[in-house]
Amino acid sequence: MNREIVQGCPSTMGDDAQLNTTTLIRHAARTHGDQEIVFRTTDGGWDRYTYTDCYQRVCRGANVLRSLGVGPADRVGVLDWNSRRHFELYWAIPGLAAVMLQMNLRLAPEDLGYVVEHSNASFIAVDESLLSVAEAIVPQLTSVKGWIVLTDKPLGEIKTTLAPL
Repeated sequence: MNREIVQGCPSTMGDDAQLNTTTLIRHAARTHGDQEIVFRTTDGGWDRYTYTDCYQRVCRGANVLRSLGVGPADRVGVLDWNSRRHFELYWAIPGLAAVMLQMNLRLAPEDLGYVVEHSNASFIAVDESLLSVAEAIVPQLTSVKGWIVLTDKPLGEIKTTLAPL
């Protein structure tokens, strides 16, 4: 690293820090842990939590994904709205050296199924409100090992033809 470029710029990460997503979110939690992240809830309201809380949830999410068998170079599809869960998966998936496949929920089922199959996604995380979109592409998919339903409800209350994990 060229010290002349960064001279006078204090760095709390050090000169040899890797610039990856895990380092970035960990740095935010350590340096700005009490800073709040404001987000919309599913009912249209507003909520907030801190970078420290966010980082803890990202770590828990990464551990769940790891326990399901997600590892380096695996592709994990995310079929979700712009939500807190989506934000956390954005950090958790690459934190495992896996690849996040952002699924465009506005594509026709044939096109979305093609994208997912072509990417060879192993797992798909889907918001419960988008289960019908996921169910419509199942017949095209051969590589998906499991479905992760993103919900606050008990799994028994979810009506789907998918086999959630």
